[in-house]
Amino acid sequence: MKKLGIILAILLVVLGGSSLGLFSTYKIVNKPLDEENFDFNKPLAISNAVLKKSYTVDKRFISLDIDVSQWVGGPWWNKSGDIEYMMGEANTEPYDFKNEKLIELTKKLSPAYLRMGGCLADFVSYYPDQREFTHKDPRLNLEVTQERWSSLLQFTKDTQTELYLTINSGPHSRVEGEANLAPLKKMLEDAIKEKAPPKVIEYGNEINKHGTFFGAFHQLTPTKHAEFANDFFRMIRSLNMDITLTGPASVFWPVMGEIGEPLFSVVRAFDNVAKSQVTSFHYYPFQSSRCFMGTRYATEKSVLNPKAFDEFKKVIHSLKAKTDKDIWLGETGHAQCGGQPQLSRSWASGLWWLDHLGTAAQNGIKVVVRQTLTGSDYSLIDEETMTPNIDYYLSMLWKENMGTQVLATPPTGNPFIRHYAHCHPGKNKVTHLLLNISQKKALNVVNNLQILKGFHLRSKPFSTEWSGADEITDIHYLKPLSAYLLISYDHLGLCQ
Repeated sequence: MKKLGIILAILLVVLGGSSLGLFSTYKIVNKPLDEENFDFNKPLAISNAVLKKSYTVDKRFISLDIDVSQWVGGPWWNKSGDIEYMMGEANTEPYDFKNEKLIELTKKLSPAYLRMGGCLADFVSYYPDQREFTHKDPRLNLEVTQERWSSLLQFTKDTQTELYLTINSGPHSRVEGEANLAPLKKMLEDAIKEKAPPKVIEYGNEINKHGTFFGAFHQLTPTKHAEFANDFFRMIRSLNMDITLTGPASVFWPVMGEIGEPLFSVVRAFDNVAKSQVTSFHYYPFQSSRCFMGTRYATEKSVLNPKAFDEFKKVIHSLKAKTDKDIWLGETGHAQCGGQPQLSRSWASGLWWLDHLGTAAQNGIKVVVRQTLTGSDYSLIDEETMTPNIDYYLSMLWKENMGTQVLATPPTGNPFIRHYAHCHPGKNKVTHLLLNISQKKALNVVNNLQILKGFHLRSKPFSTEWSGADEITDIHYLKPLSAYLLISYDHLGLCQ
């Protein structure tokens, strides 16, 4: 089935194109780099003297996602990891926003946006209203009731998160060819009364895939989508909320780039037409075994491949060529379609997550929204036991040690060695993040830092157990499959 999925993806590339220009079978297969072809004998020098101030990220840089399907109770991913078509064949119960352990764990990740998104965001009706479009699958005719809305708003208060709401841009959002504004307006007015209005509203979820979800006749042109977005944005602004408006949540696939190019680019149309402040996009580096079609499946051979890590930077650069607005990664996780069982909760995923955050920040992405807070294999928290997964602990460490001021680092010269730096949230300190994603080889380090505190993070590559963070005060080499956070004294005044 995976071979069939790759063949279908190649056809999609030929028909839909890619801004990355990745048409070759070699790159579809993604042959891993061989560690033996790279020099691990040359030591890596670490110094604050080579750093330069770069971008600034949002204080809610790491933000969180709960899928709309979880919110209201709809189709969701199976636990087995077996292949599925599009939406997930299992059904989930409406989200338990009153779970005290969940509230406690979520609060520890604030400040953060809490996004309500996912494919089903374009299927819901609000409060509920009269439907002009009814999906033939009754599971997809979902409703946000007043009770569900109030429960969500209270959860944001309890967790001190800020609501990031993805609104319906599908056929459900239109009546007789016009934007159906009244149901959403009533819902937002209620949120204002409850003193918990959304801080971010995003128009649509992966609208470059609407033809797949709703049929070819419901795939509007990118410009038409942007015009409908403006109808909603005008209504939202009339409510005088302190709001950031974003879209189009266009999906970029591994290897392929933005779905639909070169025939059309939703991002470019939104940048030209939509009256939004932020451009949002979605990107996962891998597909899980649940995906019926894929370009790079998550396997033990692929998930530590530096090529897969490096592609994210290319995606960002292709995006920047289409928009001048601030860019947010509105949805991401280790592998599409619920994450890969075991792998997407493993230390290998943790190394990817740290590198993903580092790459995003160094390339000017202001906000990164992690799919999901709980639920399926790419979650930060196990939904049944309420036990944090590895990426939850790494997110905590990032928030505690990597501030909003990004510092540009020189290339390491070795794709298995990754280096990022930020000003520490406290004054006069610089935090270095060093990763060695080689499975066999260590690398010597020449340390020119005055280290105040450090952490060595490690585990077996495919273990899902968190081994903790060993405190260190010096560093001489980077062990294989390890990460290091080094907090150093800023004697150069970079982070005053």
